[in-house]
Amino acid sequence: MQSDILVRIIRLNPMLEDAFRKAAELGLDSYYIGGGCIAQTVWNYTFGFPLHYGIKDIDFVYFDPDVSEEKENEVIRNVRS
Repeated sequence: MQSDILVRIIRLNPMLEDAFRKAAELGLDSYYIGGGCIAQTVWNYTFGFPLHYGIKDIDFVYFDPDVSEEKENEVIRNVRS
């Protein structure tokens, strides 16, 4: 039940909803979105602030066995687009 509530709150924040949707489209096998933006969204929801308040960035962490600069730059371009 708590996880359902968390998902509902995240989906109310268009910034996070967009980040999760786009992350899934990157074709990476192993990644996560850092918890700071999620915790801030829950805090904002709980205390009645705009859901995006205080979120300056979204940390995107991934693992790829290809550690070449070319691959890193490709992922960066894909994330930015």
